[in-house]
Amino acid sequence: EIVLRLAYLIKKILDPEGSKQSLFSEEWFTCLAEYLLIQQHVQCVRKQVRSLLMLICGSKEKYRQRRDLHAVHSHISNIRSLCGVEEGKPLSCTGLVPVSLPYTKLLVLIDHLKACSDVASGRTSTWQMYCQQNPDTLSALVNLSLRLVEGVVPLILMLLSCALVGRAASSSDKSKSGKESSQVSHGKVCTPLVQLFLDTIPTELLTRFIRTFLLE
Repeated sequence: EIVLRLAYLIKKILDPEGSKQSLFSEEWFTCLAEYLLIQQHVQCVRKQVRSLLMLICGSKEKYRQRRDLHAVHSHISNIRSLCGVEEGKPLSCTGLVPVSLPYTKLLVLIDHLKACSDVASGRTSTWQMYCQQNPDTLSALVNLSLRLVEGVVPLILMLLSCALVGRAASSSDKSKSGKESSQVSHGKVCTPLVQLFLDTIPTELLTRFIRTFLLE
């Protein structure tokens, strides 16, 4: 806690926002963001880590976005590792071997998926940004939806839905112009992701996905 307080003061006094050469490189953010992913640490230390990260990022909004992007990337990497889905590997129906995990690993997988779903449902724009920055994420989720046990699949489908559909303007919006503006913004984000979804998934795999989940 003392070390984190010292780093906070150094950043605040000697390394103000906007300086050309920051004393705190990207490695600082990565290390501190990884620290937040460890749940066992005491609350007062986590608070100091958050304060330092917020100062490094420059604002609360940037901090939350970068924290979520890093967390999602970490969880997706762990999901890939558990299920043996290689990044960038071409997909096909012939490679859809069912994923059989021991009970303990299955629980770990569910925890990773739930962590991603929390971001996807609560801060959908951040999840969509991650999917745009990592184009094979959607195809990997489709692959896993056809290979994992039924109890896990709803979480994966929810992640796909948040990416491709997002959150449309609600009927409780105060003004018509507000609704229209929200719908335009909604379309600008979702349309490229839908196109990415169609471009990165082989036709035979997409056909099987539709038959499994939309025509059952």
